[in-house]
Amino acid sequence: MYLRASEYVYRHNFNRQTDEDTINPLFNEIVSSLELEDVIDTTGFAGITVDVPMGYWRKSNMIHHWFVNNLADGVDECQPITVRREDLETLKEAIQLSTSSYGLQPYKIFIIENAELRAKLQPAAWGQSQIVDASHVIVFANIVNFGDQEIDSYINNLAETRGIEIESVKGYADFMKMKINALSVEKRDVWTSKQTYLALANLMNAAAELKIDVTPMEGFEPEAVNEIMGLKELGLNASLIATIGYRHNEDLTQHYAKVRKPKSELFINL
Repeated sequence: MYLRASEYVYRHNFNRQTDEDTINPLFNEIVSSLELEDVIDTTGFAGITVDVPMGYWRKSNMIHHWFVNNLADGVDECQPITVRREDLETLKEAIQLSTSSYGLQPYKIFIIENAELRAKLQPAAWGQSQIVDASHVIVFANIVNFGDQEIDSYINNLAETRGIEIESVKGYADFMKMKINALSVEKRDVWTSKQTYLALANLMNAAAELKIDVTPMEGFEPEAVNEIMGLKELGLNASLIATIGYRHNEDLTQHYAKVRKPKSELFINL
């Protein structure tokens, strides 16, 4: 079994606080030394993954044995270890059952395994390695310009699921339309984006029970992700990204003390 270290070197050094955008000299040095100018795109959100072998151990080693038995269902074929299908289905159900305003679930969830697509997304996510290294990448995309069509779809689902007449919930539908349509498109988009955080919270809670780690990410360029995934054409906007993978017993960070505000500072009793 091999242990490898992977570092993504991105072309841009972008400071969101100052809006300063500079070219990363290390990126240019790698491109030049490996003569990659005609091989890769060196414009826009370009970047390069540097992969370095760090260690190797024989199959008789107990470390290898632990990986095989705990993460690979006992199958020893040196295959990549991803989140098991049954665990993934549990996480999907947790997201599906999440609470949302009016129960409308104004978003779509993309679960990405495709390596080529993930490589395209990595530069738009500030070069963060988990986009390509994690078992799965989950993109929460809020519906833009949410309105009557989506509300009617929810009402139809409600009536069918509970075996009731649509007319019996017409008042509820009219109330939702009145409240939501009164908002500007911009405010509606902010509202639907906020709903994705509720779904993310359910994902994180369910994943913790399965010893699956989740990295929630706001560190990405939504417009770039929208373009790469064709979300605008679907009436969607990339709101959140989460990457998932099994927790490693030897990950020291899991034992770090939590740094949080004291309760006396965080909570206010009235």
